[in-house]
Amino acid sequence: MSTVRVVALIVFLLSVVGQCRADISLPSIFSDNMVLQRETQTKIYGTAEPRQKLTVQFGEVILKTTTGADGNWSVMLPTGKAGGPFELIVAAAESEPQVKFSNVMVGEVWLCAGESNMRWPVSKVLNAGREIENSIEFPNVRLLRAEEKTSRLPLPQFEEIIGWNVCSPETVEDFSGVGYFFARELSKSFPEIPVGLIMTTHDGTACEAWTSRQGLEATTRFKPMLDYWDGREDESQNRPNVLFNAMIAPLKDFQFRGVLWYQGESNNGRGEQYAELFPAMIADWRQFFQSPEMPFYFVQLSPYRYEQKTPESLPELWDAQLKTLNRVKHVGMVVTTDLAILTEPNPKNKQEVGRRLANIALGNIYQEQLPTDQPPQVHSGPTFESMEMSGEKIRLTFSNAAGLKARSPDEPLSGFQVAGDDQEFVPATATVVEGLVELDCPAEITPVAVRFGWADTFVSPLINAAGLPASAFRTDDFPLLSEGKDF
Repeated sequence: MSTVRVVALIVFLLSVVGQCRADISLPSIFSDNMVLQRETQTKIYGTAEPRQKLTVQFGEVILKTTTGADGNWSVMLPTGKAGGPFELIVAAAESEPQVKFSNVMVGEVWLCAGESNMRWPVSKVLNAGREIENSIEFPNVRLLRAEEKTSRLPLPQFEEIIGWNVCSPETVEDFSGVGYFFARELSKSFPEIPVGLIMTTHDGTACEAWTSRQGLEATTRFKPMLDYWDGREDESQNRPNVLFNAMIAPLKDFQFRGVLWYQGESNNGRGEQYAELFPAMIADWRQFFQSPEMPFYFVQLSPYRYEQKTPESLPELWDAQLKTLNRVKHVGMVVTTDLAILTEPNPKNKQEVGRRLANIALGNIYQEQLPTDQPPQVHSGPTFESMEMSGEKIRLTFSNAAGLKARSPDEPLSGFQVAGDDQEFVPATATVVEGLVELDCPAEITPVAVRFGWADTFVSPLINAAGLPASAFRTDDFPLLSEGKDF
């Protein structure tokens, strides 16, 4: 046999071996360094040759399966308690390992989603250089970032991702600051438990783009929005469903603990609709992931003078976010009015935003796992509960009100307004009295409603003992300026 033919044969045989070794594949979300959600039945799945026998090994767990006629396969892996590192190996029967992922951890996995404030990277936060340098202290934090993508149809997997990566100065600088600082706080509280973050963000995007078609069609309120977009062919990132399809649908079979959400800027001006749209999105995700009690913690937008918007537009969105907190179970809300830089829509103090989100998780989910000498977490600012008339005064009660006080004792407690039946609001004098807020109303008004913080540059002067600010609120159901704005 000639040398040329021998070489050709060797090349052919190597190609066949390569194809055999490459016929097992898993979605892109599986890789070295990943974190699997602890104490769950996690689906491990992929494709291989039709009718092929496979063995899946993870630590001491060994599972066997056979691919279908279409080549698809899956097993349900009991992940067990937090720990690692492990290897995840998938092999054809009686062969060398064909797919092996190393340094796999079992711990807590959180999805970080939203628009620019969630996208805001560690490289742009306060004291960015120091924060990036110190990230080397948290190797148990693992990071996965999906690249921005839209799609008219649900995608089976992410088309482009970065990670999973071990947290380090090189990997954290372009990752979500809010997500990283959240994970850092969890890691400080229980360093033995790995924390995985999945970042799916897209700048300048509306809530409806993150919601499935089925989720929007479930409510007749959103039909005008769907009809509007169905009549357009432009590939806008704000078209309903396109971010859900590209950046949420690929996670369908991946287990995670809960969601961190920071969005709303692109729905500013449609606050009245957002009061239905945002809860609809939460319900949509919970149904999609078959997790009706999935924790969903979100950040209320910071004060900012939005051009071409009325000063009331942002408070109407705050009102929608507060209504979501009050009406939807297993959610938590971070108020950020005290962190604002009024000339920037993206405050740089993401450390405190992440810390407050972590406090919600520590208080609601992880309290029993904290050291016994660590006090319970105060994870919310004062939240309006009720209003009652007491003579010529109005008394307002709040939850999470221990140590209720004005942020600056030497300044008046501003931001409160009252209105009569004419729905015209005027300022009211407010003081904190025995854990309540008392309002003195102008003599010419018979008050029927109270509003607090009804301006987009409002910085809350009312805090509790933990220094957390009260959210803007209203007691009325008067028509809003955003009434009927559907898109």
